[in-house]
Amino acid sequence: MADDSSEDRTEDPTSKKQEEAKEKGQVARSREFSSAIVLLMTATFATSLGSMLVTPILDVAKVNFGFEPMAAFEPHVMVDSLVAGILEVAKVFLLLLVGVFLAAIASAILVGGWNFSLQALQPKLSKMDPIKGLTERVFSKNGLVELVKAVIKFILIGSVGVFWIYTHLGEYMDLANLPVMEAIVRSLGHLLVGYFLLVATTFVIAAIDVPYQIYQNSQKLKMTKQEVKDEYKNTEGKPEVKGRIRQLQRELSQRKMMGNVPEADVIITNPTHFSVALRYKPDEGGAPKLIAKGADILALKIREIGTHHKIMQIESPLLCRAVYYTTDVDKEIPRGLYKAVAQILAFVFQMQEYKKGRQDKPYLSQKFEIPDEYQFDSKGRKKDDEEKP
Repeated sequence: MADDSSEDRTEDPTSKKQEEAKEKGQVARSREFSSAIVLLMTATFATSLGSMLVTPILDVAKVNFGFEPMAAFEPHVMVDSLVAGILEVAKVFLLLLVGVFLAAIASAILVGGWNFSLQALQPKLSKMDPIKGLTERVFSKNGLVELVKAVIKFILIGSVGVFWIYTHLGEYMDLANLPVMEAIVRSLGHLLVGYFLLVATTFVIAAIDVPYQIYQNSQKLKMTKQEVKDEYKNTEGKPEVKGRIRQLQRELSQRKMMGNVPEADVIITNPTHFSVALRYKPDEGGAPKLIAKGADILALKIREIGTHHKIMQIESPLLCRAVYYTTDVDKEIPRGLYKAVAQILAFVFQMQEYKKGRQDKPYLSQKFEIPDEYQFDSKGRKKDDEEKP
């Protein structure tokens, strides 16, 4: 028996694999469920619209089975009557057909969702190969499942049909003793109940088939580890894709960083090329934290946000560059900058008290103690590197 795949497909399908499968029309579908829904809707519509369906048909029958001697000499009368009868019956069944058609579409949507694929409609020469088709449909795992399913359907539906006829055989025999119309009505009633019983049997089969089809489709979409690696190389591994991902990551990071600026206690500037925003919460413990930093346009944006939220801005090029080049966003400043930053924060908090009238106006000395290893120029070069020959 042919195996569906010789490779070990153990990996769940990627989103790209799933999208490609949908484009090809490879989604879970259950013919048994669709058949059950269509049969149920047919019986429901026929029962609900019984009088609307039967009355026009009876009228057509009365007209066409009646005999008028004069009409026998008119050649076109038979054709006209036949066409009129067909049109009347077609009008009656059109509503039924529309309902059944909508039920078929709804049943497909319920299992597998809405998916219209032009690619699935295109003819494929490979499907016309009789040997390949016989191998895939008969001598395969899926072919065996379909065979077992067909046998189960035959046994279930046959058993239900035989049981129904056997248990109501006496009633059917008694119909011969009833008036014609009453016998017809009772026969239709028995037929309808038996039909609904068979529909219920098809739903039992569908209840087994639907989970299997979903499982079968998921198994078909599974990938080997090598396929996952190859897809990663072909998508995320491409330079343009990597560049786009990095760009999006930077944009998200900058957007989040800018949202943190209003929480800053102070903004230290270069004043034109760099800006760093610091926050210090004594109750949280730890050292002052860098919550935003930027160069050029980003630095200007930080200053604009700070001005809008009335955050104090202090110009100190050397200290600003030291924080910018040594500290990542959402990280604490290095120990070597504690003293210089503490001077600035102390001044900021004293200014807040001064504005409330609680103390005299403070004074900030611009002489900050910054170790040589934390001194950088505008290009990020350390002071020690500049002094080397």
